[in-house]
Amino acid sequence: MRATRGARVVTAMRGELDVATGALVLTGEPVVTEGERRLSGQRVVIYLDDERLVCDGCRLEVPGTWLDR
Repeated sequence: MRATRGARVVTAMRGELDVATGALVLTGEPVVTEGERRLSGQRVVIYLDDERLVCDGCRLEVPGTWLDR
């Protein structure tokens, strides 16, 4: 699946929307890109109401650096 909102692009093998919580749960190599920044992980949850991201097994790539958590 692929979705865009403004400059943010999300891709994943699977995306499920929990209407009750407004959470979009991405699994299967989820990637969130915004400009040159890229976040990937095992599972990414995006709360659509407030743009919050929760990520399991994250890797954040920023031009010139990288951070693993």
